[in-house]
Amino acid sequence: LAVSLGACSSGASEESLPPVKAELIQVWEINWFSNTGLRANFGDIDVISARIDEACSVDVWVPEVNFELAADFVVADGGDANDLELMLNAARAIWLSASHICGSRFPAGAIELGPPGIFHL
Repeated sequence: LAVSLGACSSGASEESLPPVKAELIQVWEINWFSNTGLRANFGDIDVISARIDEACSVDVWVPEVNFELAADFVVADGGDANDLELMLNAARAIWLSASHICGSRFPAGAIELGPPGIFHL
């Protein structure tokens, strides 16, 4: 299952998106902000859509892949990728969002293992 929110770009507002796409954007934003406290790109449909597309096109259940993506997103939002707690929270946010939005891509048993944790660093 490929999830592409590319059609959400070009200055669209969350209110003008089809309900399913708006819900996916909200899932990502809620998980990201709740776990990281970072808001630099909150409400930016283009950025959030690209992040969802990226998270759903790589193997975020693989800790190394997840942490690399988390570092990219944290730095892009003005956070410190050397902050262990922030990185763990960012990795969890990415995993939670991806498991909700594109969980059918996860291999058998990956969701049951849960998000990456400190033992993966």
